[in-house]
This record gives sequence, C-alpha cells and structure tokens, in this order.
Amino acid sequence: MTKILLVEDHPIVRLGLRTVLEAQPDMQITGETSSESQALAAVKAARPDVVILPLRLGGELRGVELCREIKNAPDAP
Repeated sequence: MTKILLVEDHPIVRLGLRTVLEAQPDMQITGETSSESQALAAVKAARPDVVILPLRLGGELRGVELCREIKNAPDAP
C-alpha cells in the first residue's frame, strides 16, 4: 500500500485528487494539507511514501522549496 500526502491549497483540486487516488486499490491517502507549515508537520506525523504538491502554493512558487525541505528532513519519505 502506497501512503500519500496531498498538499493543495485549492479544496476542489484536493477533492479531485483524493477521489482519483482513493479509487486505486494500492493507494491510501494518509493526510491532506493546504499550507506549507501544515505539510511539514503532516510529513512527520503521517510518514507518507509520496507527497503530491503543487509548484504554486498560496499563490507563490513555494512548491519546489517545500519539496526540498521535505526531502532534506531527517525522516523524509
């Protein structure tokens, strides 16, 4: 089972992603967040295998930086 964390600040997009991914028998959504700070905490708490996040988060190009922070965390997925 692949554990997935969704990071998306648009609720309708997050709902669409969740709907598609939950239809897969080998995927499980372990958390959802809408901000950068929530995402970092959720990665530590949920320990996902995969984090899906946008390049633009909160209207800024923070997705790449957030990806680097998650990847460089001591307990990174």
